[in-house]
Amino acid sequence: MSLFTLQRLYLRDDERVIRQRQQWYQLYLDGEITLTGLEGKAPLIARAIRKQQ
Repeated sequence: MSLFTLQRLYLRDDERVIRQRQQWYQLYLDGEITLTGLEGKAPLIARAIRKQQ
């Protein structure tokens, strides 16, 4: 998905999208989902976590 598409569809900064990303990240932090599982649902978050490790 291009940046233009994300912006045009309000997917980049939409509160609902941000809230969903936060929920996926919290599930990972709580141990309810593995990093591999997170990659399937929120690959950008998983990539950021791998980068930090």
